[in-house]
Amino acid sequence: MSDRRVYLISVDDLLPGQITAEPIYTPDGLLVVASQARLTDALIMQFEQLKIPHVKVHMPVVDDEESAGIPFALPDSTTVELREDTPLQIEFKNGKEAYLVLASMLNVARTQVIAGKYPSLPEKTIRLKVEQMIGTYRRNYRALMILSRTNMRQHESVQHALNRAIVSLAISIQITNDQEEIIDTVIAALVADIGMYSIPDSLTKNPGKLSAEDKKIIESHPLVSAKLLRTKGFSNRVLTNVLDHHERFDGTGYPRGMQGFEISVGGAVIGLADTYCAMTSKRSYKGSFSPTKALSELNSKRNVAFQGDLVEVLIRNVGIFPIGTLVELSNGEVGIVNRPNPDDPLLPRVTLVMGSEGKRKNYLTQINLADLEDVQIVKALDPDKFGMDVSSFLFMP
Repeated sequence: MSDRRVYLISVDDLLPGQITAEPIYTPDGLLVVASQARLTDALIMQFEQLKIPHVKVHMPVVDDEESAGIPFALPDSTTVELREDTPLQIEFKNGKEAYLVLASMLNVARTQVIAGKYPSLPEKTIRLKVEQMIGTYRRNYRALMILSRTNMRQHESVQHALNRAIVSLAISIQITNDQEEIIDTVIAALVADIGMYSIPDSLTKNPGKLSAEDKKIIESHPLVSAKLLRTKGFSNRVLTNVLDHHERFDGTGYPRGMQGFEISVGGAVIGLADTYCAMTSKRSYKGSFSPTKALSELNSKRNVAFQGDLVEVLIRNVGIFPIGTLVELSNGEVGIVNRPNPDDPLLPRVTLVMGSEGKRKNYLTQINLADLEDVQIVKALDPDKFGMDVSSFLFMP
């Protein structure tokens, strides 16, 4: 893109693909769309219905016509090396400290919104703690991935938000070098569901089929979240990511039915991470997928619900067999995945914990399946059936 100019355009003259230059609000102050959003026919129609007369938009000049609308191009392999430059125990402690501070703020905000109050979410403190988590991940990625697989004894919605933020970080760091964009994506992943707390538990935890009216209430929560967060000084990009995190690549999402590259990159990343974390968490009203089954399910939705390239990044960097997955090997032994293998997600490093006879090993050893021709993973196992806390085995060097 060689040039960008801002124009005040009549709603009647707006075209799909133009990009908003400032946030647009309803007369009562509800955010309709954030700055830097790509306009669609549905959005323009919504402006007309709300009697919004003019909109400020960027008029981009695109050098390559085919590149218009494509937010990024992903490489064939991992962009950023998964590093382990500093000791795991030190970085786990550092990441845990940031995690617990963020959890505390989310718990307070949850209580406030349930009580009908505005959340006291300090944007600057959240940004600092997110930067701390990103630094931890860059120095030793395993620290945060282990943290996301550890039961931190938080309210389920708070733990879900934090785990979603970690997975969003793992994806974002591979698709952009823009530190501020990564930060805004992770922040949005943390606070995206703050509006959900204004909705009664009878709806959010209903295991049955919702009525059309109840479904509409649930699907309004990204709009409510953005409205609450706007009062706390969060950036327009954070607000856009929050608005978009339930949109889907094929246009079946909500609240605006956006599709394809109309969806912000951050929103698409968070939506994928949100679905992955929801599948692998244990909810009171449903069972959970193993991480392996969840990734398989998401892989089947490439370029349907989720952008295919993003699913590829998730699989490469979280792994088909993510850190902490209990697996049975072809030689009968049982192990716990210690590190993913971005170059071949089917061949991670594994800590052996049980022999082929089914007995716990007295001495733990680690093998790299990429170095072995005759040993491979047969299937993922449920650690609960073995009475095993996998997180206690993950600190091997």
